[in-house]
Amino acid sequence: MPRRWLLPMPVLLSAALLAACSTSHPPGQIESASPVEAESSTAAESSAPPPEPAALATFSETVTVTDIDGYQFDFVIDHDVTEVVQDAVADKPGEASLYLGVDTNVEMVNRTEGRAIELAPVAGVTAPLSTPTFFLVTGWNNGSVICDNGFDIIFGDPIEITDPEVGCGIVQSFWRIEQTLEPGATITPEVFKGLPNGAGTAGLPALPEADIAAIEEALLAPDYYLVGYSGGDWGRFQEVCPGDGFDTLSGNGYKLVYSSTGECEPYRQFKQPQAL
Repeated sequence: MPRRWLLPMPVLLSAALLAACSTSHPPGQIESASPVEAESSTAAESSAPPPEPAALATFSETVTVTDIDGYQFDFVIDHDVTEVVQDAVADKPGEASLYLGVDTNVEMVNRTEGRAIELAPVAGVTAPLSTPTFFLVTGWNNGSVICDNGFDIIFGDPIEITDPEVGCGIVQSFWRIEQTLEPGATITPEVFKGLPNGAGTAGLPALPEADIAAIEEALLAPDYYLVGYSGGDWGRFQEVCPGDGFDTLSGNGYKLVYSSTGECEPYRQFKQPQAL
């Protein structure tokens, strides 16, 4: 019978510790990734989408609108100003225009139990201008640097607002409602930047360069937000904002349906620059 050698327990433990130490690293040394792991990590980082820039100004609100017949709907609005661009190519020496990059998302929800909501197009006008349209306005109180540097939207002349109760505003974005909104339905209309008639984008033109910094700062801090409506049945919202929330030159056929202050804010609609 072959002999068997029995090793003492301390010897077995020493052998095990030596084997463990042969695969460990010196104190303080961190195991580096293999070339394959490092390459995979680098590829994942390069394919990751870049982070979205932080918004310069934000308006997030659920706007509830009720017309004279009791129809009710909500707009869930998320609006961000993402950039302000200064450009002077089309301006006179000493002047420059400011253009806003905006990102507006809207949902419309029918809150009228058991009733569909249908909005009427404007008669005598071709599509898309005839399509019922809502738009988001940013407004400033009279005396602000914005109101002191605007131009009339129709005649293009510099505006001096003499009524202290009347402010000024620009249209940031708009959306059209073409379909009937069934009971309980939610729709997500496409949103566009600037004026609904295509006469200008979000921003202000022909500003004095000496005041550009102050005007840009004010553009990002409006005093209030408004939602307006243009459609063949705009009178259905008469009781939402009694009287005329718009000046008589630019507000004919339009109606305010929401104000962030809870009051009907009369304002002059300013001329806006053409898109770059």
